[in-house]
Amino acid sequence: MPLKEQIAERKMEEAKQQAETPSCHRRTYSNHPVTFIEFQPDPHTRTGFPAHQLCHYTLDANPAASGEADAPQRLTLAFHTADVVITGARLSELADRLREHELASINALDAYFAAALGSNPWVAKITIKFLGKPKA
Repeated sequence: MPLKEQIAERKMEEAKQQAETPSCHRRTYSNHPVTFIEFQPDPHTRTGFPAHQLCHYTLDANPAASGEADAPQRLTLAFHTADVVITGARLSELADRLREHELASINALDAYFAAALGSNPWVAKITIKFLGKPKA
C-alpha cells in the first residue's frame, strides 16, 4: 500500500477512535499547522491564544499529588499575555502535541469521564490568568 494511503488510513482510524471515546483535547497534523490553541475551561467559555506566542511550557507534578502512577499533574503554558494552568492526569501527551505543533484545543472534562479515558489525558481544570490586566 502506498505511503499516502497508509497515512490517510491511519488518520481515519484515529478519528474513529476519537469519536468513540470522550477526549479532552483535539489535535491536528503537521500538514495543517495550528494557528491558535483554544482552551475551554467550561462548556460556555472558549479562549484562544496564537500558537506562535507560546513562550514556554512546563509539565510537573501537581504539588497536591500523592505519588501514585495516575497522580495529578500540572501543565503550565506561558503566553505573552497570559499564563494557562492545566491540571489533570496523564498530561504528557498534551506536552508532546505542543512540542509537535499539533495541539488545537484543550477542554476540561468532569471527573466522571476520567476512568473512561483509559491511558488518554484527562483535564480536570483549566485556569487562565491574564497578565497586566486589572481585576474587573
